[in-house]
Amino acid sequence: MSLEATRLVEAAARESRSRLLAILTRRTGDLAAAEDALQRAFLKALERWPATGTPRNPEAWLLTAARNSLVDGLRRASTRALAEPDVLRAIEELRSEAEAHDLPERRLELLFACTHPGIDEAIRPALMLNVVLGATAAEIAPCWLVSADAMAQRLVRAKAKIKTAGIPFAVPEPEQYEERVGAVLDAIYAALSVVGETGDFAGEAGYLAALVSRLLPHHAEAGGLRALALQTLAVRCEEGAAFVPLDERDPRSWDTRLLVLADQILTRTARHGEPGRYQLEAAITSAQITQLREGRDTRQAVLHLYRRLLAIAPTIGARCGYAASLLKSGDLNAARTELEAIASEAEQYQPYWAVQGELLEALGDGEGAKSARSKAARLAQEASHAAFLRSKLS
Repeated sequence: MSLEATRLVEAAARESRSRLLAILTRRTGDLAAAEDALQRAFLKALERWPATGTPRNPEAWLLTAARNSLVDGLRRASTRALAEPDVLRAIEELRSEAEAHDLPERRLELLFACTHPGIDEAIRPALMLNVVLGATAAEIAPCWLVSADAMAQRLVRAKAKIKTAGIPFAVPEPEQYEERVGAVLDAIYAALSVVGETGDFAGEAGYLAALVSRLLPHHAEAGGLRALALQTLAVRCEEGAAFVPLDERDPRSWDTRLLVLADQILTRTARHGEPGRYQLEAAITSAQITQLREGRDTRQAVLHLYRRLLAIAPTIGARCGYAASLLKSGDLNAARTELEAIASEAEQYQPYWAVQGELLEALGDGEGAKSARSKAARLAQEASHAAFLRSKLS
């Protein structure tokens, strides 16, 4: 198996997995079976492409291979449910899509299926991360402060529920948007913060945020999340580069076009007069970026925005961010009080320990700072982030 073939298949998996999975599940209604078939298609590509070369249309090749795998699986079954002939016909209908030059965009349908009211509300965002973005249980688990095994079990149960309940893979009717869009936005938001050893999901999350924003052009929170995604993409470190905290990065390397677009979107959403969580988080990020780019002191504005955010969404992430902002403003006692208030629920939350390390250093507790940073490094998902935290131990 050549390194070049492996690289080509990995690229195809990165770029096409969610699109192909959405097409397969829309026809079969069986998410787990579609995932298995697609995995077998990627393995077949690893075997075939070194000898035959990369096909002209890799997506179509993979879709055909996955379709054939699904058909073979049904035909080999010794017993068949009554619905299987219908499923078989649905899979056969994939032939025309596999032969098309451009495969249809079905990811919104997959995303809405993962956030269907029939799925347990607590697992919807994690299910979307796993299914639509391909994040593993190990990469997702830290966002919910649970073990990888526990998260894997939850995902298996949710996928089984989709099949047994016959949950449709379709974008809901407009009158159902309001009851569904919150879970969709929460899932995309989670993706912006999930960075694992195998890759950065921010780009794909940004694309999904744009899709939802176009679907709901007058939804203020959809716009706020899109602005936040644009900001994340504009200032992130280059892939493979060493981790650098936001306030130590060179603003000249940031994508000004994306930042301007984010601010324009925030201005439009502000006209609704009721800023929600994602609009406020984007406004906080905008204020922080303004200080770094222009030198204007926006620390008090950031604290004001954080207080408004905590009034409607007192998440552990928001409270930790507020503590960090208090620390930067010089209010060490308030920062310590805020961190103490969330200590019991932040045992496995990496940002908490990173901020704790900064606070203890500012208070003159060198040993305490070293211990906190050591724990933050152990909890960091990304290797470059862990390396940065370990470098501060010295």
